[in-house]
Amino acid sequence: MSAEMAGTNGHTNGSAKVAATGSSPYTDAKRFFVGLTGEDRRWASIMTRVSALCLAGLVASLALNFYLASQPRLIPVFFREDASGVLTPVGRGGTTTITQSSVRAALARWIMMARSVTSDPTAQKEWQREASVLIARNSAAQTALTAYWAANPPLELGASRRVSIAVSYVAPVPASDGTYEAEWAETWQDPNGHTLGTHRYHGVFTVAFSTASRTEDEIYDNPLGLYVTAIDWSERVN
Repeated sequence: MSAEMAGTNGHTNGSAKVAATGSSPYTDAKRFFVGLTGEDRRWASIMTRVSALCLAGLVASLALNFYLASQPRLIPVFFREDASGVLTPVGRGGTTTITQSSVRAALARWIMMARSVTSDPTAQKEWQREASVLIARNSAAQTALTAYWAANPPLELGASRRVSIAVSYVAPVPASDGTYEAEWAETWQDPNGHTLGTHRYHGVFTVAFSTASRTEDEIYDNPLGLYVTAIDWSERVN
């Protein structure tokens, strides 16, 4: 009877102890499992955020690479070719920078186109067309060039002589606004190539710039948007 009571009391005391402490092998295992799964969930949440950031970075990188790949890798540069085949750069396409060198080169070529004479009528017409492109409409330069060609018709002169131009220099006039002076030599030859003489000239030119309302052909013919507005040229006697 005492043993039975003791066993009963022992079981009762054990249950009371478990109830008092709230701990048992089962509750301990449950707490451990919950702790493990909670830690896993926390790390899963962190990795989800990291993966989302990596995915966003990958998408941004792909978009940037696609944009860069779609951009042109070649930048067009405009050149002018003189009668002897020499190429002179005048500027990059799209973002043309006007410098003194490019203006001087354009004026030197313009003098050659305006005053050269050849026996080839096709080439002569093209030179006159190129010279006309760089003349401001209804300007003093247009009047002067028209009068010069009327007095010295290049197509008619080409039957009896050729005139080649060698520009000595083109330079801006100090303290002026768009005025340049130039000197050049004109060598005359007969149809057989014999030299008839050399004449030296001096000229003063006023230029202006405009890139508004130009056609595609005008952009190619005159990338700088340079227009001659006034001409004053004469032969040097000394």
